[in-house]
Amino acid sequence: MDNIGLAKRLIDPPDGDWQPLLDHLAEDVVFNVTIPGDTPISGEFRGRRAVTEHFARLGYLLEFRQERPMEFLGSGDHVVVLGRESFLIKKNRATVSGSEYADVLDFRDGLITASSSSKTCRPWWTPTGAHSHRCTTPSGRTCRDGSGPL
Repeated sequence: MDNIGLAKRLIDPPDGDWQPLLDHLAEDVVFNVTIPGDTPISGEFRGRRAVTEHFARLGYLLEFRQERPMEFLGSGDHVVVLGRESFLIKKNRATVSGSEYADVLDFRDGLITASSSSKTCRPWWTPTGAHSHRCTTPSGRTCRDGSGPL
């Protein structure tokens, strides 16, 4: 299987199970998540254990859903994944939609050695209350809590 095919299988699991992705991380993987602002899910995570802990933290805080089909582009050991997602913030049951992202994955011998993820989530997190993404509570109210929903 080529790296684009492998990325499709790992990044968009039909059953939502992330374990195959975690099983394909190199021991020395470097995982960068860039979300503008100081969200608790941004940062650099080095090593399989740190990335696995990051995914566990994400699962505790958020539930993701793809909004549009992902695009996979690549050549050789590099794959770019473009997509748009929504997510449920478990703490307050608010939903944020319209978050676009780009992931760049580097592969070596069928394992992910590096990942750089850039997401456009800042507007629902900033204390200014500027929400360019739609954020709604279960009752349908627009989120305006500047303290950050996570």
